[in-house]
Amino acid sequence: MLVLGINFGFHDPSAALLEDGRLLAMAEQERFSRRKRARLEMPIEAVQSCLRQAGARAGDVEAVATGWDVARFDPPLPPAPCLELDNALPADFARPLRPTVVPVAHHMAHAASALWSSGFDEAAIVVVDGQGERESSSVAYGDADGIRILASYPVNASLGHFYRAATQYAGLESPASRGEGKLMGLAAYGRAEASAARETMPLITEDGGPALAAGVRVPHTADTRTEMRAALLDWWRRTAFPYVAGHGEEQMAYAHFAAAAQAALEEALLELARTARRSTRSGRLVVAGGVAQNCSANARIAASGLFDAYYFLPVAHDPGVSLGAALHTAHAHARATGGPFAPTRIDHAYWGPGATDAEIADALSAGGLTSVRLSDAELTGYVAAALAAGRIVGWFCGRAEIGPRALGARSVLADPRDRRIVSRLNRIKGREIWRPLAPSVLSERFDDYFDAAHRSPFMNVSATVRPEVRSRIPAVVHVDGSARPQAVDRAHAPRYWALIRRFEELTGVPVLLNTSFNLAGEPIVNSPGTRSVPSWAASWTCSSWTAGWPPRTRRCCPGPRPARSRPRAAPGPGRTPGPRPPRSPEVIAAVWLLLVRDGNVLLSRRRGTGYRDGWLSLVGGHLEDDESVYGGAAREAREEVGVTVRRREVEVVSVVHRLEGGSRVDFFAVCGRWTGEVSNAEPHKCAGLLWSPLDALPADVVPYMRAAIVNYRAGCWFTSRGWPDSFPNSLDHTAY
Repeated sequence: MLVLGINFGFHDPSAALLEDGRLLAMAEQERFSRRKRARLEMPIEAVQSCLRQAGARAGDVEAVATGWDVARFDPPLPPAPCLELDNALPADFARPLRPTVVPVAHHMAHAASALWSSGFDEAAIVVVDGQGERESSSVAYGDADGIRILASYPVNASLGHFYRAATQYAGLESPASRGEGKLMGLAAYGRAEASAARETMPLITEDGGPALAAGVRVPHTADTRTEMRAALLDWWRRTAFPYVAGHGEEQMAYAHFAAAAQAALEEALLELARTARRSTRSGRLVVAGGVAQNCSANARIAASGLFDAYYFLPVAHDPGVSLGAALHTAHAHARATGGPFAPTRIDHAYWGPGATDAEIADALSAGGLTSVRLSDAELTGYVAAALAAGRIVGWFCGRAEIGPRALGARSVLADPRDRRIVSRLNRIKGREIWRPLAPSVLSERFDDYFDAAHRSPFMNVSATVRPEVRSRIPAVVHVDGSARPQAVDRAHAPRYWALIRRFEELTGVPVLLNTSFNLAGEPIVNSPGTRSVPSWAASWTCSSWTAGWPPRTRRCCPGPRPARSRPRAAPGPGRTPGPRPPRSPEVIAAVWLLLVRDGNVLLSRRRGTGYRDGWLSLVGGHLEDDESVYGGAAREAREEVGVTVRRREVEVVSVVHRLEGGSRVDFFAVCGRWTGEVSNAEPHKCAGLLWSPLDALPADVVPYMRAAIVNYRAGCWFTSRGWPDSFPNSLDHTAY
C-alpha cells in the first residue's frame, strides 16, 4: 500500500511517501520555497519531490494521511484556505480526491514517527511540543498492536510555549528565527543556581506532568499560547534579571536566566520520562515533538538511567508528523487487512531529494563557477587537504537530510583544530558570534573524544568532550565543555566517512567541524541551483592569505606539482638554450566601491557595457593610467552615482586576482560616508540602482564581486579565480 503523509495548515509543511510502511522519500517544503518554516504554505513541491524520488505518480497513492485532525480543536478553528486538503496536494491528484484521506491526531502522528522509526518492537513514548489540537505533552505506549495514549497535559502547561517565551524574554527570537536553539546555547554561559534564578521559573509538576504555577497559569482559550507567553513575560519582567524583555544588545545579561530556563525544562522532561516508565514498565523510550530537538535535554534524559535504550528521531519536530501520519495509517491498514507492514528503522537522515552530476555542474556553471570531475578518492583527498590547510568547504553530497541538522549531505565543513574558525564562520553565516558549532566524528572513534550516554548519528544528543582532547578540537567545544556530536557510520554515509578518515590521516584528528549549508534565517540548501550553493561556494572555500601585495600563496595538496601540459619549444637555429628573459605581464586593474548604508550595499544593474549586462554590479570600473586606487574610487563614485568620497573614508578590504579575458586585478574598497545624494548618473550604462543587505545579496550579483563582498564580511583579504593552478586553492572551483 502506497501512503502519502503530509503536514500542512500552520507551519513546517512536509511530505513523506511510504510503501507498506517502508520509507521511500521525505521532503520539507521550506527547502523548495526558501522560506524558513514555510508558514501557511502548502507542501506542493514536497509532495512532487517524494513522488519523483520514488518513481510514482499521484494515481498510485492509495491513501493520504494528515498530521493534524482539525476536527479535534476545541474551540473549533474557523475555516481557512490553509486548512483545506484540496489546496495541499498538486493538481495531478484527482478532484474530488480519490485516495482515502485519514486525519491523524497530531500527538499520535508524533508518537508513530518515533516508535515505528526506532526499530523497537515496543517502547514507552513521550511527545512534547508547543501544542497539538488539545494537548501539549503526551505519554504513550506502543507495540505490535498499535499506540495507546496513556496521559496528556493541556496547552496551558506547554513546555514548548514555556521555552519559546524564555527565548523571547532573552531577546533571541527574530522574524527569521524562533531562537530556541540559541537559548540552549546561551544557557551554557550561565549558572542555573545563580542569583536565585531557579525561583524565577514557575514550572511545577501536577499528575506526573508539567504545569504552570497558579500565579502565572492562564485558562484554556482559542489563543492560549499567546496568553501563556504574555503571562510568562510579565512574570519574568518582575522577577528575573535583567528585568527587561528582549534587550538584544546585552544578550550575555540573560545567561543565568537561560541556564535556569534550560534546567527547568530538563526537570520537567525528566518527570515525564519517569511517568512513562511507571505507566508502561518498558525498558525503552522514544521521544518526539518539537521540544525533542533540545539536545541538552535529550542528553539529560539518556543519562538518567531510567531506561535501557533510547531513540531520538532526526525529524522530531512538526515536519515529522507527515512521516508519523503515514506510518500510523499504514499500520492500521495492515492490522485490518493482514497485509504487510515493514517500517524502516531510520538509522540515517538521507531521505530527501538528490541531484545528478550534470545538474550540479550546470548549476555551478550558471553561477560563474568552474567544476572539476573527480573520483571519490581524489575528492576526499583534495577536500581533506583543503580543510587541513584552513579552508572552509561547502559540501553537497547525495540525498538531502531530513530534519534541522546538516549531517554531511548539505554541510559547511572546517578544521576543528583552530578556534578562530568559530567567529569566522559565525560572521559568514550571520550568526551570533558566541554560538557554538558542532562536530562530526567517525563512529568507531566516538568514545575517544566524547563521553555520552547515547551515541547519536543525528547530532541531537549533546555529549561531554573528554578533557584530554579539548585542546585538539577547540572549535567544537562549547564553553561548558560540551558538544553536539554526530557519529558518522561508514555504512550510512560512506563518502562523508571517507572524507573524515582522510582528514584523520593528514592531521591525526578523526573529527570535522560541521555546520549547516545556509545563512542565518535560511533553510538548508536543497538543490545545486539553490542560491547559496553557487554564490557562497566561493567564500566558503576561502583561505587565510599573507598580508601585503603580491600575496604569497601556498599549495594545499601534497605531492609533486603537475607536469607541464606541453613542452617548451626547442631553440631555433643559431640559438643556445638559456634562461628566458623576464616577461612583463599585462594586467588590467579595476576598483569597485562598496557604498554601505545601514548594513546595505549599493548595487547597479549593468546595461550596454558588453559584460554581464543585466547582472548587478558594484559602483566602479577600470583604473586609468597613473591613477591610484583611491583616486579611481573617488572618480567612479562621482561619475556613476554623483557622490563625493574622501580619501580618509575609503578603505581597501579585498583583492581579486582573476583570469578572465586576460590577467585582472580588482580592488574592492568600502566607504560608509559621502556627500551628495546617490543617483543614476550614467543611465546608458545602468538600468537602475538598488540597496541590498550585505548578508542577503541577490542571486544575480556578478560572481567575483559577490565573492569579494562575502570575503570582506569574513575578513578574508585575497581571492584567486580562474587560474589553472588555482584548484583547490581558488574560490571559483568546486569539486563534486
